[in-house]
Formats: sequence, C-alpha cells, structure tokens
Amino acid sequence: MDGLDKILLEGRVEDAKNLLSKTYDDMGYVEDIVGDFVEDDPSGNNKYLMWMVKRWAEEQESTGAIVDLVRDYHNLLPKITNELAIKVFGAEADSNAIVSPKSIDSYPTLDDLYKIVDAASQLESRKEVETKAKSGANKIYEDERWLVVRPDTRDASCYYGSGTKWCTAMKNAEHFDNYNKKGRLYYLIDKSRDLGRYYKVALYKEFGAAGRNEYWNEGEWYDEVDDRLTSDMLEVIVALLPQKLGSSILQDFRKEGEENVLSRPTAQEFAEKFITWVGNKYPNGDLITSLSGPWALQAFVGEGYDEPYIAMSARKYEGYINIAIFDDANPDEIVVDLNVDTSARERAKSFEISQSLRYGSPDFEDRFFRFDLNDEFTERNFEIFYRQLIYFWIRNRILNSDELIERVDLDEVYWQQGGFSGQSLRFHYPPRKGTMTQLFTDYVINNPGRTRQQFYEDVLNRKHTPGHNTTFFGGILSSGIVRGERGPGRGRGMRFYKGPNYDAWTQGKLKRV
Repeated sequence: MDGLDKILLEGRVEDAKNLLSKTYDDMGYVEDIVGDFVEDDPSGNNKYLMWMVKRWAEEQESTGAIVDLVRDYHNLLPKITNELAIKVFGAEADSNAIVSPKSIDSYPTLDDLYKIVDAASQLESRKEVETKAKSGANKIYEDERWLVVRPDTRDASCYYGSGTKWCTAMKNAEHFDNYNKKGRLYYLIDKSRDLGRYYKVALYKEFGAAGRNEYWNEGEWYDEVDDRLTSDMLEVIVALLPQKLGSSILQDFRKEGEENVLSRPTAQEFAEKFITWVGNKYPNGDLITSLSGPWALQAFVGEGYDEPYIAMSARKYEGYINIAIFDDANPDEIVVDLNVDTSARERAKSFEISQSLRYGSPDFEDRFFRFDLNDEFTERNFEIFYRQLIYFWIRNRILNSDELIERVDLDEVYWQQGGFSGQSLRFHYPPRKGTMTQLFTDYVINNPGRTRQQFYEDVLNRKHTPGHNTTFFGGILSSGIVRGERGPGRGRGMRFYKGPNYDAWTQGKLKRV
C-alpha cells in the first residue's frame, strides 16, 4: 500500500470517528464500533465505512446486520445495473440509484439498499438455479420412464417438486427442514406423464419406523395436490414401478437411517460437547451484566466432575446459580437452581429459585427457537444456544426479575435498553461539555416540563426534525436520568423532568447493562 492509499484509508476512519463523537460521549465505544466496521468492510479499503456508520447511527440497526447487507451488495455488484435500479425504484423516481446504482451513497437508507440487493439476488439464470438445485439432490434411480430423487436441500425440493402443491416444495415454508430432520423424502417422477395428475408422487419415510422391508407399506405417499394416496391408487402405482426402483429406495433409506442414528448425540454427549465449548470459548469465564448486578460464569466438565455443569456467581453479593444441562437425573430438562445467600448484607434477604425447562415443551420451543438434538452441533449452533440459554432465559427471566433486584438491594443502579439500538450509550458522569447529554440534562433540570421541540429551539437554535436523535432520547429515558410525561398530541408533546436515577447518575452509581 503506497502512502496516498494509506492516508486515504486513515482519513476515512477518522471521519467516521468524528461523525459518531458528535453524538456519543464514550470515545472508546466509538472506536470499537468504527473498528468493527473497518474489520468487516468487504471493499478492503473502507469504501463503505462512512455509509455503514451513518446507517448505524441513524437507523438503530446492529453492526452485524448492516455488514451482512453491505457484503451482499458488494458481492452482487456485477448484477446491479441502471436497468435493475429503474425496475426497482421506477423510471420517474427521484433516486440517485437510477443514475449511479453501483455507488452505495446512492442509497440513503438500509431499506433502499435492501431493495436493490433483493432484486439482484433473484437474477440467477435459469441454468444457475437448475445447477444449484440438482447439486442438493441425490439421484436414487433413473430409467427411460422413471426418475427418483432424494432432495437434501430446500432448493432441490422446490425444483423437483415444481408443479405440485407439496408443502415441502414451497419457497417460503419450513416444512422441508422439519421433514428432513426426522426422515427422508423421495420424489418419484413419471417422465412419460402417462399417469396424469399422479406423474409426480412423494414418499416420506421416518427414521425409526417399524419394519422397513417393504418401502411402499412403510411411509406416507402424496399425490400432486398434496393429498394422501388411497390404498387402491397406491397399489396401481406400485404395480407399475420396477422392482429395482423400490430396492434402490429401500437401500438408500436404510443407509440414511443408520447414519442418522449413529450421528445423533445423546443428551449426555450434547451436554459434554456444549459445556466443553463454553469452557474453550470463555477459558477465563464470562461476565454477565444484569439489572441485579454483574455475574461471573464458569463451565465445569471433565475429570473430577460427575456431571458437566455451568455455575454463575454474583460479583456484588453471595449469589450462586447452578445450570444442569440434560443431566442423568433429568434427561429431558434444563434445570436452573438459584440460591442467593445475602445474609452478610443488612438490607438483603436470602431466597431460592428453581426453574426447569422440559425438552420439546412449548416453553422450550419459545425459548430456544426449535433447537433440536438432531441438529448438527457446529460452533455457530453452540453460540446461538448459549445466548438463548444464558441471556434470553436466565438473564432476562431470573437475573433481571423484580424479585431478585428487590432482594439484593444494590448500592448501584443498573439500567438497560432493549434491542440493538443505542448500544454505544453509556451516559458517563460528568458528561463532556457540549454533548447532547450535557446540554439536554442541564436543560431539563433548569426547565422542567419542557418538550423536545423546545429544547431544539432554545438550546440548539433550530427546529426539531421528527426521528432525529431517537436513539439518544430513547436511551436517556431508559436510563432513568430523565423521565417523560406524555402531553397532548401524538408523540410530540412529551414533557421531560428529572428522572428517578438522576441522583445515582451524578454520584457515579448508574451502570449500563
């Protein structure tokens, strides 16, 4: 990289930092956000950096979602043309995208960029679609008349199931994935079409079904319109099928069934694999922040432990959580035992909480989004499961519970802001002079009951634009530094006052989760 290129790259980084520093006080966090975008910018020269930073600051979307969208845009640039932009936005649209569709600055919002990316992603040629679909299927049998395929991907299922009403061949349905987890689908296609509406039939065979010696009697058969075949119609079709076709299906299914059973981990195997992953991922433990204070997490597995488990301990008081994942005593449950012994603290009370989730229950499905022991246990799947278990369930349901917060009675006050927006907001005290935090809090304390519009006119000397600084105002309300009372009108009449956490903030006791 020559000197000019290096200066250009550094200049783009500094411009991005300067942009965010006008709104956010925490320069360390600003550098982290910019650094994340720099690292993941698919251009390799920070070409998309400023656009991504602007969208993150203005549209309150996660950095990961923005990077994924920009990466798709970058990869699809060869397919993004003026003609495509006109098709997406209209020939009469007042959009720079029509003139310069390959410039990311032509797209003022994430939604605009998504529209062109979505349109470009659908421009696969018919040959590309066919090749992709065929690569996701196994040809089980073929002769001059009959073709039998086992689709292993949704694309393959849609391709070979085209022209039918099978739920497993629908583009936006998850039925194929659900069927394929528990068994195998076989599509029998009559290339002669002599069977009319029965020229395509689907056979579904579930793993573990009794027998498996006669393929036609041990499965579910569906016609073109997704109706179950009658026994009479099934006899007619089976009589026409070559014997070798049936034996090919049976042989393939036996092989698939055996491999599936062998690869399926037991509950104990899963626990050991998962907790080992936690230990490798967080060798020094993980710090879980919550409204009841910080908690330290540690994984215990291997020699010296009868059962693998995860333990958590409160950093501010004597609080302990043991998490048994699919243990022998409760093989179908995740058991969470919480014991808070805060007798050393005068204002606290001791209490216990014990909760469990039964595997496969509706509550389990709600918490873990169809997580299945049949799933392949990749690092990504473990990461997802960890966040769902520790953050979405234990932290949100237990550590952030009013019951626990009231019992421990911390000296500090903790606050959180939901969603991905406003992740950089910390509201350190004292705020930097001239920042929104300093200007707004001083204005509210000295002028209680004023509105956002009045603040803009009195302090910023300009009119408030709807939607401007929504992340900031939402965050400072969530923090409790200020509070709002809804006035007359729709949203614009909120009046601001000193909040319940203002004193804790000025004393340095307000902590962001």
